[in-house]
Amino acid sequence: MASTLRMFARGRDVIKLQQLLNKSAFISKLAEDGIFGRNTYHAVKIFQRHHGLNDDGIVGPETWRKLSREPFIRNSSVSYSVSSSSLIKRGKLTYDAEGNNIPNSRYYSRVIHWPGNEGSGVTLGRGYDMGDRTESSILQDMLTAGIDADTARKISLARSYKGSAAGAFVTNNKRDIGEITEEQQIRLFNHIYPDYITRTITNYNRWTSDVAAAKHWDELDQPIQEVLIDFVYQGFTKGPRPMLAGSNNDKQELINYIRNTPGISRYEPGRHRADYLERN
Repeated sequence: MASTLRMFARGRDVIKLQQLLNKSAFISKLAEDGIFGRNTYHAVKIFQRHHGLNDDGIVGPETWRKLSREPFIRNSSVSYSVSSSSLIKRGKLTYDAEGNNIPNSRYYSRVIHWPGNEGSGVTLGRGYDMGDRTESSILQDMLTAGIDADTARKISLARSYKGSAAGAFVTNNKRDIGEITEEQQIRLFNHIYPDYITRTITNYNRWTSDVAAAKHWDELDQPIQEVLIDFVYQGFTKGPRPMLAGSNNDKQELINYIRNTPGISRYEPGRHRADYLERN
């Protein structure tokens, strides 16, 4: 078996790793140069997350096994294909952080699920939480996503349930409701994401309006905007610091905030906000 690989490793095993990663549909082409640099590190983490592994960027026995056994069919339901990925209009950072397409994974998002905390409701797709939604609004959103009327009505009955009640609804109805398609999942995300953009702009203006040095929202680079939207998507709206951290349009300042703030950094293994800023 190949050796365990980490950042800065070099040699034939790294070339083998890069060749295997390059067969994956959701990873950008890597140089097969035998150098385990930043691009290879990020690719490993993406691969690990999409395959239900601990995304620590270290290529140990489990990661090697997945790399060796994957058929890497580019239109597989396990990972979204290049064509379906291109349908995500905006917010791919958030889309990727909110689940995966691996059946039987705890993060599989194309079935109703409950995140497991008392504040969360029945959730479908990439973060569509029904805990604060009405039956009629859920029904309309499902129909807009292209879900058939009968299934949409079943899903809409999850309205307002939170905590253990949401968990019970999932247990009792998951099999009957079944799976939505990848395209429906993307359409649902595209439908709701603009509302989070609006919420973020409102939240940003609320916390920066009295800060003379703060940039106007439209002056922020898109990667910074996407990270601030991801903060709001995850619920970080009750204090000024998340918005202020991006208000100077300084990526490194925002990266430092993410990595040095315990309440934010604890989510980095799943959300990859700092990694995203470094890559874009």
